[in-house]
Amino acid sequence: MINPIDTAKVQESAVLIGVQTKGQPDELTTEHLDELSFLAETAGTKVLKRFVQKLTTERGNKSVQRSCRPTRYV
Repeated sequence: MINPIDTAKVQESAVLIGVQTKGQPDELTTEHLDELSFLAETAGTKVLKRFVQKLTTERGNKSVQRSCRPTRYV
């Protein structure tokens, strides 16, 4: 017997993560995540959570890799 294929649509979900560099205002970071959230929801994606990580130094990718946990929930 052939098993039927499930064709039900599954809603996609996303967790948004923003990286805030030194000197960047909180409002600008929030505005960028708001826009990204709007675009995701327009595409049919449910945004589950939003995180912002503040970088205290600007050393390229090494700063992000060393401290990959979110520092603030938006």
